[in-house]
Amino acid sequence: MKDHLIKFLGDRESKTVYWAVAFLILFCFPLSVLTQTWDYSSVEIVDTGQGRYKAFVIQHPKDKRKVKGYLHLTLVVSPSMLERGIAQVQSGARSGLYPYESALRHLVEAINKYTDIKADFGKRVAMADPELLKVPWVFISSDVFYPTDVELTNLGRYLLNGGFLFLDAGSGIGTRKDINLRNIIRKALAKIGKPCEFRRLSKNHQIFHCYFDFDTVPLAFSAITPRWGGRSSLRYPDYLVGVEVEGRTAVVLCYADIGRTWQGRPAQTNISPQMSSTHYTRSLQFGINTIIYALTQKGSINERILKEKLGD
Repeated sequence: MKDHLIKFLGDRESKTVYWAVAFLILFCFPLSVLTQTWDYSSVEIVDTGQGRYKAFVIQHPKDKRKVKGYLHLTLVVSPSMLERGIAQVQSGARSGLYPYESALRHLVEAINKYTDIKADFGKRVAMADPELLKVPWVFISSDVFYPTDVELTNLGRYLLNGGFLFLDAGSGIGTRKDINLRNIIRKALAKIGKPCEFRRLSKNHQIFHCYFDFDTVPLAFSAITPRWGGRSSLRYPDYLVGVEVEGRTAVVLCYADIGRTWQGRPAQTNISPQMSSTHYTRSLQFGINTIIYALTQKGSINERILKEKLGD
């Protein structure tokens, strides 16, 4: 019976009888008991492909490497982001209007390779679109951009309703890109009346250990070449900076130039193939950690979907 409930969560056309069964089980088994006693091996999550949910994932309560479900990875865009893309196209660059779309496609390949989550690249969603509130994980690696008031308000609502932002803040603390992203987060949270405090995340934070284990943030390609001088406390720091929204880590800034690394394009040609492959793989695996953390944390969109269907 529980198996049918999990199938039901991904099925847009489920019949009324499933609702009756859901409430009957909920009456007999509180949600806390239900989520602790289900048989992971017998659960099947079905995605009908009708777009009602962007993702649904479950993780074994006793084995973090057992995680399955589906994910339609989404690229969030803003007209302001496209200005640089247009300029690049006009100058003959090959990256196109969405230069980091290839990075997300590589991340999709890694998710399918290293986990039992069935991932694909979904449609693009505008930052001002209410559809944003269904996207469980958002990656932004744009150069400096300036969202409108409507976009900022929607972004604030997104964070308040269980959304998660993973921000590629470039190569270091205090850079133009870092300052721009911090200002955007401050303004978005101010729109919904929430404070904004940036804090360094502990190495014991769950984002470092929720699937793969990391002692530090993986190095960027450009940080492992002698020409660039390596890593320091401000340049390519080995830590993350986070922002909490109502007690939940909802925003994470990373300073490992991770978008470029996911693209698989080393900044210098003197990196050995073996070193390049290792850093590329670990960088993608770290991206997987951020997604699983976003989907399984308390207060996430993923958790909200479960509660909406089974009751609180």
